[in-house]
Amino acid sequence: MGLADGMLLFETMHGRTHPIGKLRGNVRYSDVYDYLNCLEISPCTGWMTTNATLRAATQARANELSATLAELAQSEKFAHFDVHFFPNPLKEIFDEWTAQGGEGWQLVEPIDGFHPAQDAQPLIVEHFVAWAQAKVPGLIPSRNPHNEEIEQLFGDQGGY
Repeated sequence: MGLADGMLLFETMHGRTHPIGKLRGNVRYSDVYDYLNCLEISPCTGWMTTNATLRAATQARANELSATLAELAQSEKFAHFDVHFFPNPLKEIFDEWTAQGGEGWQLVEPIDGFHPAQDAQPLIVEHFVAWAQAKVPGLIPSRNPHNEEIEQLFGDQGGY
């Protein structure tokens, strides 16, 4: 999968109050990012920074890396497995979510401010399944025709 749009993540989260800020006053995500960057311990120095030049350079590099991965997936062939490139659907997911009345920040993990939150996970999967069915037929197997027989033999085990 291609890298996420870190610019979108920063723009979505930087001005919001970080969970720490709820305990210690109005501490925004950008304050937390800057503090972690100052300590040189930020897990996402390039994107999660108030330095717009660094964010832009990081996004440009992420775009290059995603393009390289897409090219490798297209050009390289392996004996025992196939590689496919799935473009990161974050922007589309944000757009769909907000069009339905949601807010982008609801799709972002509140503690770190840049990984997908639980509400985003099934949306990513929906995009992946739609992409796979359109671009790589057969990648997602059809439903097991023996499911009913298995359930009759073993009962409903709650998904286990």
